[in-house]
Amino acid sequence: SSGINAEYGDRRRVESRQTKTDVFIWTNQRVRSWLQSVGFGVYAENLAKSGIHGSLIACHNQFTSAEFAELLQIPKEKMELRRVLSNEFNLLLSCGTERGLMGDTPDRSSSVTMRSAASRSKSWRNKKN
Repeated sequence: SSGINAEYGDRRRVESRQTKTDVFIWTNQRVRSWLQSVGFGVYAENLAKSGIHGSLIACHNQFTSAEFAELLQIPKEKMELRRVLSNEFNLLLSCGTERGLMGDTPDRSSSVTMRSAASRSKSWRNKKN
Protein backbone atom coordinates (compact mmCIF):
# COMPACT_ATOMS: atom_id res chain seq x y z
CA SER A 1 0.00 0.00 0.00
CA SER A 2 1.21 3.52 -0.75
CA GLY A 3 0.57 4.64 2.85
CA ILE A 4 3.06 2.11 4.14
CA ASN A 5 5.67 3.18 1.57
CA ALA A 6 5.17 6.86 2.44
CA GLU A 7 5.53 6.11 6.15
CA TYR A 8 8.67 4.08 5.47
CA GLY A 9 10.15 6.92 3.38
CA ASP A 10 9.29 9.47 6.04
CA ARG A 11 10.91 7.31 8.73
CA ARG A 12 14.07 6.91 6.63
CA ARG A 13 14.21 10.69 6.07
CA VAL A 14 13.96 11.33 9.82
CA GLU A 15 16.61 8.69 10.56
CA SER A 16 19.01 10.19 8.00
CA ARG A 17 18.80 13.76 9.35
CA GLN A 18 21.87 13.43 11.54
CA THR A 19 23.91 11.05 9.40
CA LYS A 20 25.48 10.89 5.96
CA THR A 21 23.35 7.91 4.98
CA ASP A 22 20.43 7.50 2.62
CA VAL A 23 21.42 10.52 0.54
CA PHE A 24 18.99 9.26 -2.12
CA ILE A 25 16.02 10.40 -0.02
CA TRP A 26 17.47 13.75 1.10
CA THR A 27 15.37 16.80 0.39
CA ASN A 28 16.85 20.09 -0.75
CA GLN A 29 16.64 21.28 2.86
CA ARG A 30 18.62 18.23 4.05
CA VAL A 31 21.33 18.88 1.43
CA ARG A 32 21.56 22.49 2.67
CA SER A 33 21.70 21.28 6.27
CA TRP A 34 24.58 18.95 5.37
CA LEU A 35 26.39 21.86 3.67
CA GLN A 36 26.03 23.90 6.85
CA SER A 37 27.37 21.00 8.94
CA VAL A 38 30.53 20.76 6.81
CA GLY A 39 31.27 24.49 6.89
CA PHE A 40 29.53 25.74 3.73
CA GLY A 41 26.61 27.48 5.42
CA VAL A 42 27.43 30.76 3.69
CA TYR A 43 26.80 29.08 0.34
CA ALA A 44 24.00 26.69 1.32
CA GLU A 45 21.16 29.12 0.69
CA ASN A 46 22.27 29.40 -2.95
CA LEU A 47 20.63 25.98 -3.37
CA ALA A 48 17.29 27.02 -1.86
CA LYS A 49 15.48 27.33 -5.20
CA SER A 50 17.80 25.13 -7.24
CA GLY A 51 15.87 21.89 -7.04
CA ILE A 52 19.04 20.04 -5.98
CA HIS A 53 18.15 17.06 -3.81
CA GLY A 54 19.68 13.81 -2.66
CA SER A 55 18.63 11.58 -5.52
CA LEU A 56 20.46 13.84 -7.98
CA ILE A 57 23.64 13.52 -5.90
CA ALA A 58 23.19 9.80 -5.31
CA CYS A 59 22.25 8.68 -8.81
CA HIS A 60 23.72 11.00 -11.42
CA ASN A 61 27.38 10.29 -12.07
CA GLN A 62 27.60 13.43 -14.20
CA PHE A 63 26.85 15.59 -11.16
CA THR A 64 30.31 16.37 -9.78
CA SER A 65 31.68 18.50 -6.99
CA ALA A 66 32.77 21.04 -9.63
CA GLU A 67 29.16 21.41 -10.77
CA PHE A 68 28.07 21.53 -7.15
CA ALA A 69 30.56 24.36 -6.50
CA GLU A 70 29.13 26.27 -9.48
CA LEU A 71 25.58 25.90 -8.15
CA LEU A 72 26.76 27.05 -4.75
CA GLN A 73 28.35 30.07 -6.49
CA ILE A 74 31.80 29.43 -5.01
CA PRO A 75 34.19 31.57 -7.09
CA LYS A 76 36.61 29.60 -9.29
CA GLU A 77 39.57 31.45 -7.82
CA LYS A 78 38.74 29.99 -4.37
CA MET A 79 40.56 26.76 -5.22
CA GLU A 80 41.18 25.70 -1.62
CA LEU A 81 37.50 26.07 -0.75
CA ARG A 82 36.55 24.08 -3.85
CA ARG A 83 39.08 21.39 -2.87
CA VAL A 84 37.51 21.12 0.59
CA LEU A 85 34.05 20.90 -0.99
CA SER A 86 35.30 18.18 -3.33
CA ASN A 87 36.68 16.19 -0.40
CA GLU A 88 33.42 16.54 1.55
CA PHE A 89 31.37 15.68 -1.55
CA ASN A 90 33.44 12.53 -2.16
CA LEU A 91 33.11 11.54 1.50
CA LEU A 92 29.36 11.97 1.20
CA LEU A 93 29.32 9.82 -1.93
CA SER A 94 31.29 7.05 -0.26
CA CYS A 95 29.26 7.10 2.99
CA GLY A 96 25.76 7.83 1.79
CA THR A 97 25.42 6.52 -1.75
CA GLU A 98 26.33 3.58 -3.94
CA ARG A 99 27.94 5.93 -6.46
CA GLY A 100 31.46 5.87 -5.08
CA LEU A 101 34.15 8.48 -5.49
CA MET A 102 34.13 10.59 -8.63
CA GLY A 103 37.71 11.80 -8.61
CA ASP A 104 37.04 15.40 -9.53
CA THR A 105 39.37 16.80 -6.89
CA PRO A 106 41.93 19.37 -8.02
CA ASP A 107 44.93 17.09 -7.35
CA ARG A 108 43.51 14.37 -9.65
CA SER A 109 46.19 11.87 -8.59
CA SER A 110 43.96 8.89 -9.28
CA SER A 111 40.97 10.48 -10.97
CA VAL A 112 41.20 8.43 -14.16
CA THR A 113 41.09 5.20 -12.19
CA MET A 114 38.22 6.38 -10.00
CA ARG A 115 36.22 7.69 -12.95
CA SER A 116 36.67 4.44 -14.85
CA ALA A 117 35.54 2.42 -11.85
CA ALA A 118 32.55 4.69 -11.31
CA SER A 119 31.46 4.56 -14.93
CA ARG A 120 31.67 0.76 -14.98
CA SER A 121 29.69 0.24 -11.78
CA LYS A 122 26.20 -1.15 -12.16
CA SER A 123 23.28 1.10 -11.55
CA TRP A 124 21.39 0.58 -8.29
CA ARG A 125 18.33 -0.01 -10.46
CA ASN A 126 19.90 -3.09 -12.00
CA LYS A 127 20.78 -4.79 -8.71
CA LYS A 128 18.86 -7.89 -7.84
CA ASN A 129 17.93 -8.37 -4.20
